[in-house]
Amino acid sequence: MGASNRRIIFKHILPNIKTMLLILGTQRLGRAILAISALSFLGLGVQPPAPDWSVMISDSMLYYRSAPHLIIVPGTAIFLLVASINVIGDYLEYRLGIHNNEIRPE
Repeated sequence: MGASNRRIIFKHILPNIKTMLLILGTQRLGRAILAISALSFLGLGVQPPAPDWSVMISDSMLYYRSAPHLIIVPGTAIFLLVASINVIGDYLEYRLGIHNNEIRPE
């Protein structure tokens, strides 16, 4: 009908997929944090001068018997961060009505 590609994308496609992109983004964010943490723990990610929870865990592996809190505290922080992001994603999925790939009628 003569509509430009930009108009079709912004007028018809993006409004229909914005909730799915939001939910998918929260799920991918949790996975990305775990991937970065795993790489940093192995020494392939963030380098030691930069503050990072997984670098803290990696550096304190020598002291796990005498000071286990050096591993437990940053590990718990990573867990709570990823779990809270997943809970937010689940809440958005429930609240926006996308469950089992169905859109809730409003």
